[in-house]
Order: sequence, then C-alpha cells, then structure tokens
Amino acid sequence: MSATAGVASMALLALHELGSSIYTGLGWLVDNTLTMLVMTAGLAALLVLAYVPALLLAFLPIRLPRIWLSVVIVMMSTLPFVFTYANMKWLWGGILLTALLCIGGSSVGGFIYWLLHRPRTVYSRAMLAVCGVILTVLGYLAVAASGLQTSTVRGEMTVIEPSPLAGLTDPSEPGPYEVTTLTYGSGTDRFRRAFGADVDLVTEPVDASAFVTSWKPLRTWYWGFDQHELPINGRVWLPQGEGPYPVVLIVHGNHTMEDFSDVGYGYLGELLASRGFLAVSVDQNFVNYSVLSGLPNDDYILRAWLLLHHLQAVDKLSQAPGTVLSGKADLSSIALIGHSRGGQAAALAAGYEAYFTVADKEQYLTGLDYDITSVVAIAPTDKKLEERNLRLNDVNYLVLHGANDSDVSSFDGERQYNRIVYPTAGSEPLFKSALYIDDANHGQFNTAWGRMDIKLPLRWLMNQREIMPGEDQRKIAKTFISAFLEATLHEKREYAPLFRDYRLGGHWLPDTTMRQQYTDTEMITIANYQEDSNQDTGSGRGVTLHGEGLSRWEEADLKNRQNGSKHNRVALLGWSSEHEDVQEDEEKAGSEEKSGEEGGKRDTGTAAAYELKLPQGMSARLSTASELVLALAPATADGPELDFSIVLADADGATATLSLVEAAEQLKPLLTNRFLNGGPLNRWIKNGRLQPSSEIVLHDYRLPLAAFAEQSPALDPARIVSIRLVFDRTPGGELVLDNVRWQP
Repeated sequence: MSATAGVASMALLALHELGSSIYTGLGWLVDNTLTMLVMTAGLAALLVLAYVPALLLAFLPIRLPRIWLSVVIVMMSTLPFVFTYANMKWLWGGILLTALLCIGGSSVGGFIYWLLHRPRTVYSRAMLAVCGVILTVLGYLAVAASGLQTSTVRGEMTVIEPSPLAGLTDPSEPGPYEVTTLTYGSGTDRFRRAFGADVDLVTEPVDASAFVTSWKPLRTWYWGFDQHELPINGRVWLPQGEGPYPVVLIVHGNHTMEDFSDVGYGYLGELLASRGFLAVSVDQNFVNYSVLSGLPNDDYILRAWLLLHHLQAVDKLSQAPGTVLSGKADLSSIALIGHSRGGQAAALAAGYEAYFTVADKEQYLTGLDYDITSVVAIAPTDKKLEERNLRLNDVNYLVLHGANDSDVSSFDGERQYNRIVYPTAGSEPLFKSALYIDDANHGQFNTAWGRMDIKLPLRWLMNQREIMPGEDQRKIAKTFISAFLEATLHEKREYAPLFRDYRLGGHWLPDTTMRQQYTDTEMITIANYQEDSNQDTGSGRGVTLHGEGLSRWEEADLKNRQNGSKHNRVALLGWSSEHEDVQEDEEKAGSEEKSGEEGGKRDTGTAAAYELKLPQGMSARLSTASELVLALAPATADGPELDFSIVLADADGATATLSLVEAAEQLKPLLTNRFLNGGPLNRWIKNGRLQPSSEIVLHDYRLPLAAFAEQSPALDPARIVSIRLVFDRTPGGELVLDNVRWQP
C-alpha cells in the first residue's frame, strides 16, 4: 500500500499543477477552490478507474500487487494526455515522464515504509536499499546530470569610468512629476471594476468582424461580447501638470486569457508618467488564448489594429473638453511598447500602412492615421504575415530579449532590427538598438507572468538557476526603456551613449552581461553584406574586400537557434596555423620558414588577414573622437577565446595596430543555454526547441580612434583608407563579422 500511496501522491501533484493552470478571472479564492476540485475529482476518478484493471488482474493465476499495478496502469493511460496540454509529445515524452513519476512515487512510498518499520530481514533491507538507490539515481538525473549546473561561465559587469552618463539622472528612478492613475473603457467589464462600474472615462467599442471571423461561443459567453463590440480598455498613468505629454502605449502578448496580463506593466507606467509621459497599459486579454476557446483568427493583426484604436481613443479624450485627459496627449510624439506578440503588434502598428496596403485592408484604417516615433519590443515574436515580414523605416527601435527565454527561445526581435534600414547620413536623427540580456527570461518583464515561461505541469522541468531575480530584470527594462524614450521623445540625446555601450551605464544596472547592437543615421556603413553576394565588394561605394590565408571566407545568411534565418547576411571568417603553414609552403617552397611569433602574436605580415579597402574621402568626417565599430561573435560555442589585431592605415602610409582586447574588450563567448532539467525528456518538449543549444548573437565592439592615434600619432583619421583584421593572436578560430561602420 505504501508504494500505491506514493504513486497516488505523484498523481495528486500532477492534478494540482493541472488545476493551478486553470484561471477563471474571478480571483484567487475561486481559482484555488477549482484547483482543489480538480485534485479531488481527479484522484477519485483515478481510484475508481483502477478497480477495472484490478478486477481483471484478479483472474490471473499468479499473485501480483494488484492495487499498485492498477493505479500505475491508469496513470500511464491518462497522464500523458495531461502533459500534451503542456506542449509535450505524449506518445514518448508523456509516457516517459509518467513512468518516472510512477517509479519515483513507488520508491518514495517504499523507502518511507521500510524506514519506519526498521527492516530486520534481508528482504526488507534489500527493498530499502533498492528504493534508496532508485531515488538517488532519479535525483541525479533531475539535478546533476540534466542542467541545474551552470551552462556557461557568465562574465561580470564592467563599468566604464569616467562615463558621459555620469551627470545624468538614473532613468530607472522616478522623475519630478506626481502621478495620477485612472482608467478608460467600456464600463461593462464583468471581472474588473476598473473597466466596469469604476471606470473613469467611457470609450466606444470597435467592430473587428470584417476580418475576425473565428470567435468561439465560449469566448463570447465568458466576456459578454464578441468581435462586433471589442472594448477599448486602458490603465492610464498621467503626469500631474499642464501637458501635453508624449503618448506611450504598453501592450502585453499572448497568455492565458483568464489570467489578466495588462496589470503587469504598472512598474513601467508609474515610472514613465513620473518622467513626463502619458502612459497606458492596453487591455487585450480578450484576444488571448483560452483552454476552452483557443484563439481568434488573425490575432496578430487584431492586436495591432486595436493599438491604433487606442491611439484614436486617447486622441478623442484629449480633444474632448472637461475630462481629466483634456489637452494632455501629444499625438505628434508616440511610442509603442509591446511584449511577446505585443512586441510584434507594436511594430505592425508602426508600419500599418505598409502591411494593410499589402493585405488589401486599407479600409480598416479609417481615422487611424498616426505617425509612430519609437517602438520598444520586449522579447517579441516575428511571425510572417501575408507571406512576408514587415520592414520598418523612419522609426526609432529598441528590442530587449533574454537569453533564458523559454517561450520565444530565439532572438526573433533581432530579425526586425536587421530589417530596419535608415537612409543616408544627414537625415532625421534616428537610432535602433538591440539588447540580448544573458540572465533574463520571458515572463519577468511582466509582474503577472513571473519566472515560469512554460505551462504547468512542465514547469517542474524548468532550469531556473540562471534566471536573474525579477526585480533585476525589470530594473534593466526600466533603465533602457526610460532612457530610450527620453532620447527619442523628449529629445534628450545625452542618453544615447547607453545604447552604444551598456557598460557606460553600469552604475545604474544589475551585475550581468549583455550583447548589444546599435545603428544611427549618422553612422557611415563600410560593409554590412546586404548589398549582393559578391564577397569582394563592400556596402559603401568603392569599398573592396580582400582575404589572405583564410581557411574560411564566405558571406552567408546568419541562422538562429532553430536554424531559421535572422534576415541578416554576414561574413564568416576562419583561420588556422595549419592552413597558413600549407600556404607558406606552396608560396615559398624551399625557403626557410620564419616563426613570426613574438610578444604573444605571430608576424602580422604572414598571419591570415581580412582587409577592407576604402576610397579616399570616405573617412573625411572622422577625428580622434570617432570610433570604428565591428559587430562580432564567435562562430562556434566550443572554440578558444579569440583575439586578433586591427591595423588601420591612412593614405600617407601611416599605420596603427591594436588588438581587439586592447582597443575594446574580450570577444564574448557564445552562451549555451539549458532551458530544462528534463534530460532525455527535453527532445519531446516543444518539439525539441528547448534542448541545450547556443545562438549566435552579434555584439558591437567600439574601437576609439583616439587609442590608435595614441599608438601611432602619425595616423590621420580623416585619411584612413584601410582596415585590416589580422588573425595573429589566436592560432585558429572562426568568427562572424557584420556591420563594419564608422561612428563620426
């Protein structure tokens, strides 16, 4: 009976997790009561069903532990279907996980029984030992062997001092404004008084039935409306003052419909309002997934369309006399912040004309003509719509993504970042920045979502060891989002250096490392590899590319963690001492080979190299205050630490040489992420997308020309005609190179 009780306790645990994943929207008391009902009903059903195989086993002529075996049979027949709900392939993964639960439960029950009964016989002692060994093995598989150990050695935050940001206020700290909170909405919401009886400003519903055609009756029953009357509900944080203020909409992504997501961005709304922004957290919970009613069709489009209607509602409320929002909204200065699917919706709303024209849906845009200044995407999706991906132009863009994101496990927002192309220098000042945070996950950017990126009950298998505390993750979000909006909406460009090098703001940030990319309309592009497939030409007019002694030199589409396109062509460069020796033997047969090794590096004249030759005049705007920017990453996760020399030469023949470490910083290794502790189960969860893996994420290395001028005072930055990467510091390796630019 003890083994049976152990197995039943595992079933009870699984039922608790299942019940906890069901939300009603009616509060914790109702939800917890429902969980208890699921546990009680499930356990009762398990025991009743167990009598069927127990009865059949009674007819066998051999003696068996019928009750235990019957409970195991019922669990093996039912629990895999429960795990299917949590994105596991039930046939193998669900059965294996259920088997492990049965073995573990039996061993726990048996171990406790024999321990309490003080075994005196050889049999009882053997059973105690067997149970102990099984529990030890399962514990090892669950903890030591399956990923709770650190995946990759993380670096520490390096703070650059003195910093040009030192005299600025911490953007994550409250500003000078007192904040008023209010809501606008339908006034008829069933579950939230803030959008129901206690709403401050009533808005008119909108009709999406022209393109939303799949809306289940259960969804209508739950909310009390369908796609013909979608409410425009928002939580507002308003600075106390005359106004008008730039408008910032914040929108959540997909989550359980009944577990309301819009409340999770109060930390951003309060902060931004205190710093002079009219912030709104948009309610789109009725668009989200439900166990009972799935998703409406075209939910990506619907989310963006609703955002535009929220801008229209704020516009109308600001223009209407006699309301708390009268004259408060500056609709010429708008930012959209979106999380997960909301991040893609924010981008889609910013590029609405391009998308809705291609989709032949211009008629849906009547009265929705708003120019978006800035977009912030937090761990966004990047799903192809209308057989194409959206391209944004003429907008400031910031994307943040966590390396430990188990929901959007690839850096999808980097694809949108790569597709944004700014016009030539001298146009309207715009910039884009991509931030990949080593220890962040998906959910902690929303206080209502938390650390668990995976549905219950598979949260048991999540590796949480490398996920930073939620407060630290939101501190990073507050710092970068607030500074971004200060720079782009309040035009406080003094915050811009934070997006070029996060270490300049290290005194504001938690101790973690990041990968960061940045481009603005003032930068001069030398090579970004997007222009053609000719590896001998650069992107800038007249730029030519040359390789010497390389074991690998190609231009290719960079792939993400799932081997999908990052929408970015890069140069892949490799070198090895063996390759150089063979080449030297062929070119200098019979000559004495020089070692070329001195001071920790080989002779730059014989080492493999990659050179970018520039036309005269391309560097005319440069000075010692300028920087050379290289976007780099190792091509593999298991290679050595890489370093190489950068040789700059001007038209008069003057040269200066520094290593990457000397001029900038050590090349960051690729992170190997262990999302799960499932061991052999990992391959069956989310189609194997969460198995231990690495993703190539580029990082900008900024090399100040002042450092080269100090090394060689004769070098004239305004006359530089050659950038030569010489692979003389590491015997061999492969790296990814992209976005070679000047920052004047």
